[in-house]
Amino acid sequence: MKNLIAKIDKMVYDVKNDSNRTNMVELWVLLLELSKIYWEAKQEYIRAKNEYDRETVMKMESWKTYLEQQEDARYKNELATNPKAKRNKITNVEVTNSVELELIGLKDKVAEAQMTQAYLEPITRWFYEIVNLIKFTDRENTKQSFNTN
Repeated sequence: MKNLIAKIDKMVYDVKNDSNRTNMVELWVLLLELSKIYWEAKQEYIRAKNEYDRETVMKMESWKTYLEQQEDARYKNELATNPKAKRNKITNVEVTNSVELELIGLKDKVAEAQMTQAYLEPITRWFYEIVNLIKFTDRENTKQSFNTN
């Protein structure tokens, strides 16, 4: 990916300095390739985020049940020796912390996909803006040359 970006960067510089714009088609092909990589990164981010959200919902319920069972067992054990034993409530914070610890690897996968997408988005956009600026400049130069003749 970084090689492609470096290649596009060099190509943009070459096209900017070449009045005939002979490399413009090759530049568009490279930009299309970069757009494809960006699209794939965006799809991977969406896929990873959806997977994380699904897993979070399932694990939240699972952990809540597990922690409640553990607390019930503790309460019954303590009740056998202490008739004034109290049952503790399981809070959402405990459940959420347990789920986040379990899904930390999946969260890293989401973050990596998000960073790749965030990295490529402005690069792709600005390369297209530069190419459009070159095309606009060429069009204006052509109009001026026709107007002077």
